[in-house]
Amino acid sequence: MPMGRLDLVRQKSEQWAREIIDFGPANTLLHYKDTRTQTIDLTNAEPDAMANLLAGRRTLLSTLVVDRDALGAALDRARTLRRRIVMVAEEQGLEIGRLARGLIRVEPPAGRRPRAMRPLRAPLLLHPVRIEARTATEADYVLEVDQEAEINPVLLVALRDHFGVDLQIDDVTAALTAALAQSTDGAGQVQAVHDALREQLGTGGGAVELESRIVIGGFAFDKLPMVEDLRSSVDLLAQHDVIAAAAGDQAAVASLSDISGAQAVHESDDVAPVDEFLVHPADSSQHRALQAILGGRHVVIQGPPGTGKSQTIANAIASAAAAGKSVLFVAEKRAAIEAVTERLADCGLTELVFDLHGDRTRREVASQVAASLVRAGTATRPDVDDLHRELTAARRALVQHEERMHEKRGPWGLCAYEVIVALHDLPEQAGTDLRLRRGDLERLDRSTVERLCRELSQFVNSGGFAVRRGESVWSGAEVRDRTEAEQMLARLDAVTGRAWCDSQRTLRQLVVGAGLRAPVDLAGWQRVIGLLTAVERTTGQYSADIYGDELGAWCAAACPKNRRADYPSTDGWWRRYQLRRMAMARRRDGRCTREVLFAELAAADTERATWRELADDPTAEPGFVGLDGAYEQFAELRDTIAAIAMTVRLDGPENLPVDELAARLEQLRADEDMLFKLPDLMRISTLLEQHGLGGLLDGLARRDAEPQVAQDALRYVWFRSLLDRFRLDTPELATFSARQHDAVVASFCDLDRAHLGLNAERIRRRVAEQLRDARDMHPDQNATVLGEANRKRGHMTVRKLVTAAPDVLLAARPCWAMSPIVVSRLLPARQLFDIVIFDEASQVEAVDAMTSIMRGRQLVVAGDHQQLPPSAYFRTLAGGGAIEARRPGGR
Repeated sequence: MPMGRLDLVRQKSEQWAREIIDFGPANTLLHYKDTRTQTIDLTNAEPDAMANLLAGRRTLLSTLVVDRDALGAALDRARTLRRRIVMVAEEQGLEIGRLARGLIRVEPPAGRRPRAMRPLRAPLLLHPVRIEARTATEADYVLEVDQEAEINPVLLVALRDHFGVDLQIDDVTAALTAALAQSTDGAGQVQAVHDALREQLGTGGGAVELESRIVIGGFAFDKLPMVEDLRSSVDLLAQHDVIAAAAGDQAAVASLSDISGAQAVHESDDVAPVDEFLVHPADSSQHRALQAILGGRHVVIQGPPGTGKSQTIANAIASAAAAGKSVLFVAEKRAAIEAVTERLADCGLTELVFDLHGDRTRREVASQVAASLVRAGTATRPDVDDLHRELTAARRALVQHEERMHEKRGPWGLCAYEVIVALHDLPEQAGTDLRLRRGDLERLDRSTVERLCRELSQFVNSGGFAVRRGESVWSGAEVRDRTEAEQMLARLDAVTGRAWCDSQRTLRQLVVGAGLRAPVDLAGWQRVIGLLTAVERTTGQYSADIYGDELGAWCAAACPKNRRADYPSTDGWWRRYQLRRMAMARRRDGRCTREVLFAELAAADTERATWRELADDPTAEPGFVGLDGAYEQFAELRDTIAAIAMTVRLDGPENLPVDELAARLEQLRADEDMLFKLPDLMRISTLLEQHGLGGLLDGLARRDAEPQVAQDALRYVWFRSLLDRFRLDTPELATFSARQHDAVVASFCDLDRAHLGLNAERIRRRVAEQLRDARDMHPDQNATVLGEANRKRGHMTVRKLVTAAPDVLLAARPCWAMSPIVVSRLLPARQLFDIVIFDEASQVEAVDAMTSIMRGRQLVVAGDHQQLPPSAYFRTLAGGGAIEARRPGGR
């Protein structure tokens, strides 16, 4: 062991020792005061009755105090004192009732400041005393004291540590004990011990005076053994990493951190039933804590009341006993001990615990040992092979089901359980029959689904459903980006409003002026404007009379042979030649081939026929009207409308009545807000369709779903499709039957209860086998324990018994329960235990815990970090101080 660590622990242990003993005025072992309620003065008691009391015989208080008035006051004080003694014993396991003989007054040595040190008024001899009510009405009390008197040990410590007296406490105690044994007279014993003390002190301890007093009160010096442990067991303290870390050794701190991080903890399902010795049910967190304890880790069990700490400790004690490990169970209050021992008693394991909380008589200790020896001989081994086999199979089936349910799958990172929970949490209106299959589903992870949900919400809020249902004038339109939207706006501006009206008026005037009827649709306008354009071209090539009566004869004369059926004629060759010359003479561009001449004349003939069809006068001939760019204006208007119609998927716009077409264009122009949204709507719609969600979009549009409902429906489709996929990929999920699963669960629960019920018997058998082995290996210890178990009186002290037979005792009772004070008083300073468990740890001062911790290899601390720290109330009671009621308005 590094010397630095040893020195550090030595310094710290000395500091802890000084903190433990209260040398202040509240300590009645150093500064005794008579009180009106909690001390009984027996200095002037009846001599014969006092002799009986000191002889160890049960004595009535009324025989000690015979004066009627004095007896009444004594009874009141006895009542209060007894209640305090019982309360401290139950809460802290301390027996504070003492009869004190002789008070020593010691003045501080010369040169010491009066404020720094008070004079001592300390009891000299002390006898444990028991106070019992004789009747239910407490009209009298029975007193009983131990015959053996004890020298006040705190007095000697105070003289050495605070009064600067150079003395060896063991030597002085031996001398005072020898003086006590030399006298049998009560008063003589006190005087003899006083004289021996003066002799031992010489002149270095200041003036020592004796008060011949006999009083009963509360005197607690049980922490003195802790002080001796801390001062005499530095090597043992330093061996423990937890204590060294508390003393400030950084290497110990690092070692604890390394151990806690390196040791794995078995999960509950990894422990075979044959290796599990729970005696009470445990949830996963409790089982994890238990496995950490059994794995040798230092463990902190934290939780508020009702979270199963006591149950976990009971399981830890039982399991440790089955594993052959010894446990020191430490708690400040009796109630904490009982909370655990009662749980062990519920399953028949009372004999596991050596209950030493509080002062146990030697006879009671021997009785507990004897009970263990007897019980060990009757322990049987239960037949659990079939039970464990069936339990293992049932658990394996449930674990396999859980693994399948919680197995993360594919690119989605989800398990079946999470999917089922998600589906359960979705509202009923989210349900839909749509499912996604392998390809689409594999491209949809959680982040993508959530992104699509946000996009879908935007689609709904932007009126996308109306477009999807065909209710918008923009339904079916393809406007993919802002540029196309801007182009569409420009086109609409060109064909609506004033521009449209001016164009219509100009064209109408032109057509009517030519004697033609105004068309009703765009195709009609196309035909009229085309006719006017053709007439303008023809009249530009020929003279104005080209459309006269001779036009048919000219066409027949110029037509080729293959067209003569279209233009029949009886004229001969010469006549046709002359007609061709006449027609050619009217051509402004000069002569041309016969073929060109025929084509132009045939076109003129067609134009004349069309004109007469469209004119109000069926005999009218085409005439030059002067278009002045009307055709180009119309062509541009027509092309713009065609582009708009193509974008909005308007079929046959040329066949729509002009008014209807104009109204449709005006509707598009009026709903330009939707035009601005179309790029995003198209993008979202395309995105959803690419992920196989077009059908969902159509269904939601038919329902006109709200945004949240739409998102929930998308999630439902995804989760339900995932569940279908998981079932297809995992036969266990596909064939899952809730009824069969419930049957397996019920079977497991029955088997587990049977397993728990038999574990106590298994533990008893294991402890009996371990006790047998210990007795065989240590025959001398066995003989000692048997002797104490069979002895009727004169039993060894617990400390001597433990020193003489630790292995057999620990095998007989694997768990020893006591308060921190009792640990130092009863147990030798050795590392006796495998595990030290503290319950209600917040009620234990850290300095009080060190001597318990050093007696084990592993530390387990259980408590509630929100619980209040230890109260000074019981400390004051144990020290004999009075708890005064606070006055109204006082401090």
